[in-house]
Amino acid sequence: MRDDALAPNERAESPAVPQAALDRTGRVALFGKQRLAVRTYAARPLTHSHSFNQIILPLTGTLHLETGAWSRDVTTRNVAVISADIEHAFSAMGDNRFIVIDVQGEAAIWQAARKQGVFQSDASIRGLLEFARSSPVWLYEDDGFRTNLGNLFLYSLTGIIQEKEAHEPRALLAATEFMRLRFGERISIQDIAEAANVSEASLHRLFAIWCNISPAKHLSRLRLEHAQTLLSSSRKSIAQIAVDCGFSEQSALTRAMVRETGTTPAVYRNLSRPHL
Repeated sequence: MRDDALAPNERAESPAVPQAALDRTGRVALFGKQRLAVRTYAARPLTHSHSFNQIILPLTGTLHLETGAWSRDVTTRNVAVISADIEHAFSAMGDNRFIVIDVQGEAAIWQAARKQGVFQSDASIRGLLEFARSSPVWLYEDDGFRTNLGNLFLYSLTGIIQEKEAHEPRALLAATEFMRLRFGERISIQDIAEAANVSEASLHRLFAIWCNISPAKHLSRLRLEHAQTLLSSSRKSIAQIAVDCGFSEQSALTRAMVRETGTTPAVYRNLSRPHL
């Protein structure tokens, strides 16, 4: 259901920067108009969406979040980002208190967050959370304090997401280089993911986004390309070429070549190098 009130007991309203905050900071929040509050959540699962973006940072407790793309627990070790118009279910476990920042406005971090939603807290986020936990309750009544604290969290979160976005091409490069060097061995998708320092799920997502194919398909094409080179340039047997290129047996090479080129290794060899 559509629900622009992010906490069950709160009145629905669009996030806004109070005038007191504008007077003290001289400008609105750095990533659009924002409102910071400390909230607790109920154990009963609820589902809604809202027209603004939301950051959820745990002071204590655990919040379970689900969208159509991911399902994660938000604990003191991570931070959740709910982009605008994303329907999500949530329920808390035990006593809990969360800093929640509602933000209106467009920024690259909101689009990036749609891919994942929950990010591991870095040192800057953890330090800000420690500061927030130790701050007296009366400080949260001050509009300028809430706005400035929200800006600091948003700055730190942007760094986390941008670093992750920059890491993705590097991880993809590491994966493809590992496959290029090791395609002749019996390597698994797990081996490739470990070489790229990402999970298998992240590896599949990276190849889908950047290459529009699966890691297994990319590996198979590398093997097939090398097999075609050997078929046209060497006197090795087809069975030996299959093994050298990482195929389990000659029939596996034959199936891959027929599927990709419509011809068998023997026919390909005869057509490319008739004298061999």
